[in-house]
Amino acid sequence: MEDIAAAFTKENPNVTIDIQVTPYKEYFTKLQTAASGGSAADVFWMNGPNFQLYASNGQLAPLDDGGIDAADYPQGLIDLYTYDG
Repeated sequence: MEDIAAAFTKENPNVTIDIQVTPYKEYFTKLQTAASGGSAADVFWMNGPNFQLYASNGQLAPLDDGGIDAADYPQGLIDLYTYDG
């Protein structure tokens, strides 16, 4: 994560990255608390089983206009992370 953040910061020096690592068994409790309180990080990890909940509550930004090419990913992954079209 540190290498990825350093590479991103090198290309985007005006962006500050604060890496926060949370044990898996605590992760979704912490994320739910932060999201409910309006203090969720701008970027966070999400898995398929929880995707629908966060998408339906407006916690995730759509990627369809963000330069993401669905052709780069397997159809099963696209289906898993598609909400409301």
